[in-house]
Amino acid sequence: MEPLEPRVVAAGDVVARLVGTTLLLTGDARANEINVATVAGGRLAILGNDTTINGSATPFVTTAPVRGIVATFAGGDDVVAFSNTSYGVARLRQYVAGSGSARPVVPQEAIDAVAGGITTFSLPGSITLAAGAGDDTVLIVGDVGGSVAVNLGPATGTQFSHGNLFGVGWNVRELNGPLSDSHVGGSLSITGGAHADGIGMYAVAVGGSIGAALGQGLNSVEMVFAKVRRGLAMTSPGGCGFQFSSSVVRGAVSLSLGDHGNDVYFAHRTSLVRAAVGSIAVTSGSGDDFVLVGDLDVHHGVQIVSGAGADRIQLGGPVVGGSVTIASGAGDDPVLVAGSRIGGTLTVALGTGNDDLAVMSTRALAIWLFGGPGVNTLALNAVAPRGIRRYQFQEVTG
Repeated sequence: MEPLEPRVVAAGDVVARLVGTTLLLTGDARANEINVATVAGGRLAILGNDTTINGSATPFVTTAPVRGIVATFAGGDDVVAFSNTSYGVARLRQYVAGSGSARPVVPQEAIDAVAGGITTFSLPGSITLAAGAGDDTVLIVGDVGGSVAVNLGPATGTQFSHGNLFGVGWNVRELNGPLSDSHVGGSLSITGGAHADGIGMYAVAVGGSIGAALGQGLNSVEMVFAKVRRGLAMTSPGGCGFQFSSSVVRGAVSLSLGDHGNDVYFAHRTSLVRAAVGSIAVTSGSGDDFVLVGDLDVHHGVQIVSGAGADRIQLGGPVVGGSVTIASGAGDDPVLVAGSRIGGTLTVALGTGNDDLAVMSTRALAIWLFGGPGVNTLALNAVAPRGIRRYQFQEVTG
């Protein structure tokens, strides 16, 4: 009797084939981990981490240039990176997850061995990716000339750090190396799963709009040093933490949020670059929400509508070209407008509850204040050239 040679079963297999100028990737139901890198001549290489490509442990390299990518994955906790820098992937992964150690998909030496001197991922066309059930991670570090559409599928984790993750940006090759923008030439579309999603956009320029439809879990969205040519529209029926810092969106920013408590920050105080947006519209559900619009430029208007719950709303220093409307629902809601410059009308309508309203060091064209039922307090020293046009507020002292 002669023993057979040992065989190690990989975590999964990905089928890669080139049809015309489109690379088709199909994963199995196991946990697939792959890195797609640009190589000489506009071709692409697919490298696996404990994952075979077309049944082989060696990287698959296309024989002709690739314009677009269509990828479909089944169940399993998949990790898919589009990058020529393992360090950039590791750092982006850490930032999006919000914790844990940075880990690349494949080592830099493996990418360099097939890249032929190409150091940046570059694709002239679009990426369309659908991930199946599982806690999936999709990362893009480099340039995509067309649009990006990612469907993350249902996750199993209920915390954003353990569910689906999507990140784009952080184009850097080594520690303390120069950081350059990643680019998406067209629109960016992200569809989350039934549970928690974590979305991060860091040092990325998007030529179109951003649309995000997230899951029911505790979602997290962060934009830092991002530039968006058009608008951003996001729905998050669960709870959501949204942080917008040192970024510019030329169009409207619209957030439709759920009932589980939301934290929304525009232009965090640590911003190094003055942020700007076309307009802001935030609608939240019945949880305890916090909404801050800080030191940034809003070219048109701001509208904040919060549902029932103990909501805290603050405008802390924005310059708004149009009008500002704040409507808080039932609950004991503190509202602060301070150090703001408003080109149109400031309207504050408080719902049922014992609310606290302060409008300090603020200038608006006109001011409309409505206290609502309850025991309310008011502090006011704002300036309005046309005066306070309508005032219905019970001020309580002592």
